[in-house]
Amino acid sequence: FKIYSGDGLGSGDEFVIDATGTTTIANLNLGATTFDENAGAVTWIDLPVTSSAAVNTVESYSAQIDGNSFLTVYAESDGAGSITSTASMVRADVQLDASTDGVVTKVVAGACADGNFTRDTNGTLCVDSTNGRIYYRYGGAWHYTAQTAGFQIPNYETAPHNKLTDLAEEEMENALPFDSSNYPEYLTKRMIPGEFLIPYVDEYLEDGAVHGLYARFEDVKGKLFGDEQKKIAELSLQTTANITTLSELQAAVDEQLQIATTNFAALAEKDALIEAGLADHETYFARDLSRIEALEAATAGIVLDQNAAATNLAAFQSDIETLQEQVGTLTEFFNAFDLGNMVAKDELGNVDLLGGALRTKSLATGGITVEVSDEDAPTIGTAEILPIKVDADNDGKDDESGADGKSVQVMTRAMIPMVNGSRIFTSFKGNPNAFSWVEKIVTEDGEYIGFKIRLSEQVTEKVKVDWWLIEQKDVFSQTP
Repeated sequence: FKIYSGDGLGSGDEFVIDATGTTTIANLNLGATTFDENAGAVTWIDLPVTSSAAVNTVESYSAQIDGNSFLTVYAESDGAGSITSTASMVRADVQLDASTDGVVTKVVAGACADGNFTRDTNGTLCVDSTNGRIYYRYGGAWHYTAQTAGFQIPNYETAPHNKLTDLAEEEMENALPFDSSNYPEYLTKRMIPGEFLIPYVDEYLEDGAVHGLYARFEDVKGKLFGDEQKKIAELSLQTTANITTLSELQAAVDEQLQIATTNFAALAEKDALIEAGLADHETYFARDLSRIEALEAATAGIVLDQNAAATNLAAFQSDIETLQEQVGTLTEFFNAFDLGNMVAKDELGNVDLLGGALRTKSLATGGITVEVSDEDAPTIGTAEILPIKVDADNDGKDDESGADGKSVQVMTRAMIPMVNGSRIFTSFKGNPNAFSWVEKIVTEDGEYIGFKIRLSEQVTEKVKVDWWLIEQKDVFSQTP
C-alpha cells in the first residue's frame, strides 16, 4: 500500500508501508505525540550507521524550535558500521529542568574522585557534603572550592601539618596544628563593604587542608602592630618652650621624628652587623668543632703508634742482645781456629770475609751496617709516599707527580737471586693514619724485581718509610 505525493497517484514513494508494517515517510509535520500507555523502556529515535559511512563521518540529529537547534545528539562513524566520539550538546542559555529545582549533580560524603562517576570527563561537577566543597574536574584532575563562607586552602597546596624540622623552610613542612576558635575575642564588629580585610587561619580540616576566615583590619591591627605602637607611645618628643604657633610645633615634631628615624636606622644597621657577626661565629664554631674532632682522632692514632713503637723497641733490643751473643761466639771461633788468613781486618776494626758469606746460629753485635754495593740491587733504602695535590682530570693521581697518595713502588734486582724467599721490613718515619702492607712485583718469567708499599687511606702530607730486604733460607736436618 502506497500513498504518493500530489493530488493523484504517481511514481513517488514518500509514504510507504512495507510487508513488516514499517511505515516510511519522507517528511512529516506533527502535533502532539505520545507513547503507548505503560510503554516501558522505549527507543524514541535511532540513526542507523553502516560500514558504508567513511571514518569520522558526522552522524547527528538535532531538536529545533523555529529553525534553531536546542539539543544535538552527536557521533562520528568508525567506518566499520559503528560510531565513536559520542556527545550531546545543549545551548548555553537553555535550562534543563532535571528536577523541580533545576539541574542536579552528584553528592558524595567526602572528596569527589573519578571512582564516583562512570566516565572521567572534564567539566563534571560534584558536591562534597562532609567538608562543604564543590568539586569540578578539569585537566584530568579534581579541584574544589569552598562551600563555606570563609576560604579553604586545598590540602594538596599545603605542607604536611604534622611535621616541624630544623629544615622546615627548605622542606616546605612548616605547617602546625591550629586550635580553632570560631569567634576570636578581637573580632568586635561585623564587616562592611569597603573595609580592609586580613586573612587568618581558623582550623585544620579532617584531611589536613587549612580553613581560614577574614577579619577586619581595624580589629587585628593591635595584634599586628602592638609592639610598634608601644615603642611609639614611649617616644619622648622634646620641643622648645618658646613655640607659639602650630607651624613651629610641626617643625619641632618633624625634627624629633627625623632624629628618631635616624636612630632607628642606626639600630637596624647594628642589628644587621650583629646578625652577620653571629653567622660568622657559627661558622667559626663549626670549624673549631671539626678541628677538635680531627685532633681527637689524631691523638688516638698517636697512642696506638706509641704502643706499637714500644713493642718494636722491645723486639729490637732483644735482637741486639742476640747479635751481641753471636758476635762473641764468632770471636771465640776466630781465636780458636786462627782464621786470620781467611778473615781480613782493617785499621778501624772492620772485618772483611773476603767476599764470602757469614753463617752462624746466633750473632751478637753492637750495630749492623748494610752497604749498598749495587745501585740496581739495593737491600735497604727509604721511599716516599706523596699526597695528591692537584687532580684536574679526576683519575685519582696527582697531575704532576703521578702519585696516588696511597702507595710507592721500589724496584731492586736484589730479590732475583733470593730464590728461597725474601722478607721485607718497613718502618714509617711519620704517621700515615692508615695500616700498611707490601706487595711483591713479579715479571712474566717469574722473577721478583721489586715491591709496592701500600696504605689503606690516602696521605695528606709526604710520608717517608724505611725498608730492609733480607733473604730467608731454611735448613732442616734429615731425620734418620
